Amino acid sequence: MIWSHSGNFNLGDLAAGGGTDLNTPLLRGYQSLAQDYFDDFQKAVIIITDGIFSFSINQTDYASVKKDTLTFAYLLGNS
Repeated sequence: MIWSHSGNFNLGDLAAGGGTDLNTPLLRGYQSLAQDYFDDFQKAVIIITDGIFSFSINQTDYASVKKDTLTFAYLLGNS
C-alpha cells in the first residue's frame, strides 16, 4: 500500500490476498503518525475489515507506539 499525506488514494486499487494481518499495518500506522510531522494534527487510524483477526502483540507494545492516536475499527460482514 502506498501512503499519501494528501489523503488521495483509490480504494479500488486495493485487492484481497488471503488472511487478515492487522498487526503490521496497525503498528505501521501508529509509527507513521508518531513522526514529528504530525505533532499538530489530530491523529486517527481507521480499520475496516471483513476478516477475523487476532492481535499477536500485547497491549503494552501497542500503547508504546499508539500514544494519542485514536483508533476506530469497523467489522463488516458475518465473518
